[in-house]
Amino acid sequence: MIDWKNKPLRKDMGDKVRSLGVALSMQGSGIANVDIASVIIKLMDDGFYTLAIGATDMGTGCDTILAQMAAECLECDVDQIITQPVDTDSSPYDTGSYASASTYVTGMAVVKACDELKQKLIKEASVLLDTKEEYITFDGQRIMAVEEGKEISLKDFANKCFEGGKGKALIGEASHVSPTSPPPFMAGIAEVDVDKLTGEISIVDYVAVVDCGTVINTNLARVQTEGGIAQGIGMALYEDVTYSSKGKMRNNSFLQYKIPTRMDVGKIRVDFESSYENSGPFGAKSIGEVVINTPSPALASAVAHASAGYVRTLPITAEKVLMKKMKNSLVILAAGNSSRFPEHKLLYKINTTCMLEIALQKGKQLPVSKRYVVAQHEQVEKLALSYGYEIIHNKHPEKGISHSIVLAVNSCKEDDGILFMVADQPLLKETTLQNILEKADEKHIVCVGNHDNFQNPMLFPKRYYEELLQLQGDKGAKKICLCT
Repeated sequence: MIDWKNKPLRKDMGDKVRSLGVALSMQGSGIANVDIASVIIKLMDDGFYTLAIGATDMGTGCDTILAQMAAECLECDVDQIITQPVDTDSSPYDTGSYASASTYVTGMAVVKACDELKQKLIKEASVLLDTKEEYITFDGQRIMAVEEGKEISLKDFANKCFEGGKGKALIGEASHVSPTSPPPFMAGIAEVDVDKLTGEISIVDYVAVVDCGTVINTNLARVQTEGGIAQGIGMALYEDVTYSSKGKMRNNSFLQYKIPTRMDVGKIRVDFESSYENSGPFGAKSIGEVVINTPSPALASAVAHASAGYVRTLPITAEKVLMKKMKNSLVILAAGNSSRFPEHKLLYKINTTCMLEIALQKGKQLPVSKRYVVAQHEQVEKLALSYGYEIIHNKHPEKGISHSIVLAVNSCKEDDGILFMVADQPLLKETTLQNILEKADEKHIVCVGNHDNFQNPMLFPKRYYEELLQLQGDKGAKKICLCT
């Protein structure tokens, strides 16, 4: 939907950086062994059904969805189901419209109540048609004893249940509590623009795919998903509750408490990947809360890819983005002599691309302030310049890799940190470099490896610059890692 394979995680657009972030989430369907739903369905004298539930429709469309389930069970048109408004004085008991329980828990109560009503209908019809119950069939509009050639319309049957002073309304009642809470799943991908100067975040695109079991009503599910994503975006970027020193809430109105408008949420696109949940009504699971869960981590991931730092408190504001952002430079060490290689090692092609170019391509996508290549060969320098890198000339490569590091530190003294990488690691993943930058802070060296086995790439914050400047020979910076 978003063309993930053909888009970079990070794209420098001049004043802004466009980046992607992805999140996966899951959520229960009701609370197992806690949530209870009760339903009463009644056949009225005109052949219509009244459906009484205890779950309040809060705009989620549960009245419509539950009516659809009842219509499916009773094989009638949904217009024949009249859902009664909730009233705590008269509605059947329900723990409430929360915890993503309405479709999954109340839906099963609807199925049970309709089955009970059908059994009562067949039993009463066998008396009216003077036949055995096993001979009775019901197709939603007619009650028939086919072998005996008897039938009666549902409307006439319902009227006869009431006529003559009988007033016998057929009622199906049922409750349901589930021992399990099967999770719906959701994947969300956010595409954002982050302003380099201000840290302002703008949503370009947001796509989501939801597995909520069998989708009962696609239109309502889509609207609920879009609304939940909009709420999640609000929670992620805008909504913030603050208090004064005296404990008074500062943002107690919509003038101070900011929620996103339709213009703020960008383009939201939704699709569904259906599955079948055996414990749910018609294979359905919940959808109410899972759709709110993905925007925050997806947006946090996208912002981190743009700024090289995760904001881990909500909302993710422009101020937090700027405070988190470290000014790091990338330095590719490429001044070696390649004495053990028949040709210049960094220009050796793997498939159709040389090793140096592979490194340059990966570095180009990283959220760093400057990009340097330390080099001595003209071909290396020319290729680096074509990718927009600055050149640090190493006139004395015989002094070893430490001399390249010293030259780089002297060129980057104003930066908060330096990410060193070598150009002969063609299998190095861009995500590894991204993770190193995301974990950067002012105190710690970040590198690949474990325990005492430290490997390139390595990121050094400014506090280690003086130690880097003291390096000599061909040992590199690993010994600094071993000493810290």
